[in-house]
Amino acid sequence: MSKLEKSVQELAIALEELSVRVEKNVLAAADHGESLATSRGQAQAAQKHAGKAARELASVITDLKAMIESQKSGQHSGRKE
Repeated sequence: MSKLEKSVQELAIALEELSVRVEKNVLAAADHGESLATSRGQAQAAQKHAGKAARELASVITDLKAMIESQKSGQHSGRKE
């Protein structure tokens, strides 16, 4: 085998190895991208649920404040009688 043929063969092997490495990296990146997309989706869902919970909690706090004020008003009017 001539020196040129051997170099071409080595180049072909190196290109094949590079191709395999690139393919592995692409697959790893795709998995990583899917993981990021999944994480983003979960974060958005969590944010949505947290927002809903915060609104519900604010509503409960408002109701409790109203009940406390109502009881205070009832106690004050009871004392005046």
